[in-house]
Amino acid sequence: MLLSDTTTFSRQKGERLLMITGKVLEMTKGEYADKLKQGPCEVTFTKVNGESRVMMCTLEEGVVPQYEKKTDRTKASNDDVVSVWDLDKSAWRSFTVSSVTSFKELAHSEKYPR
Repeated sequence: MLLSDTTTFSRQKGERLLMITGKVLEMTKGEYADKLKQGPCEVTFTKVNGESRVMMCTLEEGVVPQYEKKTDRTKASNDDVVSVWDLDKSAWRSFTVSSVTSFKELAHSEKYPR
């Protein structure tokens, strides 16, 4: 899916489809990851407790710290969970694809440099 740097996605609570310029789209975990690897993004999602959360995050190389495996434990992959680097908390966080209500790519700035 080719989208511009200012693309905004949104959906109503409970809907699995996203709207963009009148077209209905559904983003997968991989599509979110691809956008997050390009730079900072604003993700709005509903937390498990029902609260809405806005997170500025990325997966951009050079911004996220290098992963250091601390145990031999392995975790099963979940196709609904996206792990990201929270730019405001400087920590790893995650969101579920099905809980996203808005997704916006952000321009690099002084606050979120490359």
